[in-house]
Amino acid sequence: LLALQAVTVIFLSVGTITNVVLQAIGKMNMPIVSAGAALIIQTAVLAWFLRFTDWGIYAMVFVSVLYAAIIFALNELFLRHYLGLRIDPVQVYLKPILSAAVMGAAAFGVYRGIFKLVSAFGGEYFSNFAAVLPAILVAIPVYFFVLIKTGGFTREDILGLPKGASIARLLKKLHWL
Repeated sequence: LLALQAVTVIFLSVGTITNVVLQAIGKMNMPIVSAGAALIIQTAVLAWFLRFTDWGIYAMVFVSVLYAAIIFALNELFLRHYLGLRIDPVQVYLKPILSAAVMGAAAFGVYRGIFKLVSAFGGEYFSNFAAVLPAILVAIPVYFFVLIKTGGFTREDILGLPKGASIARLLKKLHWL
């Protein structure tokens, strides 16, 4: 259930940022409108699922994702309307999602490999403990490598970071840029 609902983190994260932007431009009520509309739609969809399907708890997961996605979509529409903001979905969403998928696969592979190797010698707790840190240490550079190689994170983006010039030089030496 948690794995299915994990996608809400993405929608809620972006939704929170867009809420702040809307409030910063003086549209204080628009996040409330988004949340209210999402709540009404979520409630109607949940009532339908509970009445006409046997999804049970999975209906709750689905409508939780739906709620977050509606807030995300409405806030994007409001930003487009009030600021004329046009977001390139490939650059802003697809490339990071692709990078995250590759990162997840790499981390999972490292985790499972080390877990199986270590579990031959120790218990499940120790195997899990030994496998998590290497998986995380592989995941971080894989994410940034794929993000840079797909153009999701450009040289200009890197230069905008603290110590960006140093990071760009290092990435150039690694042939990532």
